[in-house]
Amino acid sequence: HLVHTTTLTLGKYAKLYFFTFFIVIKSSPGRRLTCFSSHDVSNTTTLLLSQDGERLYVGARDAVLALDVSHKDTVLLRSKLDWSPSEKDLEECSMKGKEMADCPNFIRVLQFLNSTHMYACGTFAFSPRCTYIVSFFMMACLRCDFTSG
Repeated sequence: HLVHTTTLTLGKYAKLYFFTFFIVIKSSPGRRLTCFSSHDVSNTTTLLLSQDGERLYVGARDAVLALDVSHKDTVLLRSKLDWSPSEKDLEECSMKGKEMADCPNFIRVLQFLNSTHMYACGTFAFSPRCTYIVSFFMMACLRCDFTSG
């Protein structure tokens, strides 16, 4: 898997990032390099491929995406689970002296627990949280507490 990043500096503090995924799955001589990009998806640092190689889960800024990579020449966005801190969480992060650009929820962990569930963890405005996700439907379960087992 390759991720291509293009950075455009818009001033002293503002930068605009464009992310494009280049995905090579199920190696075969005839398979093309396939890409996926979205203007509203950034910081795609966490990748998890399903055991059958047909779905790629992507941890990003404030979201977890499920991409269908089973087709030869295309990557399809199957679902997107938004997981953003509230305005209150962002304010508290800023009051801790953090830069607002560092306060979103950057997804850092995606791990399959079994055939139906994933475990996801994010930075969540410098107050880390984890949750269980039903991987087939990408629906969040109710447990979002970082400390509970």
